[in-house]
Amino acid sequence: MADEPNFIDLFALTKITPQTVVEKFGTSINSSFFDASNILGGLKIKGLIDFTTVFGGQNSIAITDLGHKLLDEATAKVNLPLDHLDIAILVQLSGGKRSLNDLTNTLNIMPKDLSMHLYKMMQQGFLSAEFRNGVLNLMLSEKGFMQAKAGLPTAQPQPAPQPVGPQGLQQAGIQNQPTMPQQAQPVHAAPQQNIQYAAAQPPPAEATAMQQQPQGNVEEMAQQLQQSKKSRKGITAVVVIIIVIIAVLLLYMLKLI
Repeated sequence: MADEPNFIDLFALTKITPQTVVEKFGTSINSSFFDASNILGGLKIKGLIDFTTVFGGQNSIAITDLGHKLLDEATAKVNLPLDHLDIAILVQLSGGKRSLNDLTNTLNIMPKDLSMHLYKMMQQGFLSAEFRNGVLNLMLSEKGFMQAKAGLPTAQPQPAPQPVGPQGLQQAGIQNQPTMPQQAQPVHAAPQQNIQYAAAQPPPAEATAMQQQPQGNVEEMAQQLQQSKKSRKGITAVVVIIIVIIAVLLLYMLKLI
């Protein structure tokens, strides 16, 4: 498109300051007065600049609102990361394409879009541009050449956010089950058996006392047996003595008779 701004127009606008005049613009872009006038004429036709004519003096250059809008749009995209189009431009430049016409014809892209990407990479240090005799030359920097060989930078993969729904909870290992009240929770048989078994088993101290209790009972029984034996012997002796006394009495009574 003839009326669409290109990178030559954008780069020429960056060279215009409030003090720039038509008669000295050629020195700003390293070109002759005739070449500079052609570039300024193109900017004027596209509505990007305007002239202030002073008879008998120098003609100043003023950037129009449309020109400032183009500069602002290019500046807003300076900090964007590299994309596939940027890499394609760098590859073409590394292959020997130096003029803007070669890039436009090879990539088959709109002049304004191409100018935005070229300006972004120029500000990021991947390439440089300069006017020479009214012709804009593009050159890669070392950074741009290495990036053209490396390709598009690979971004670190970011973990996908976990969904909040029931499926996401199951994937995260969380079961979305309603909590049952304590009275309604079923009591399993295995825990009851364990509780009963635990209740049936005495504590360690009681178990030790129970183990020691039979030993104490045996000793007491042995003592009772010994005492009973002694008491039996005493009773037997008394009985014998009584029998002897009765026998003696009987004999004595017989003798008297």
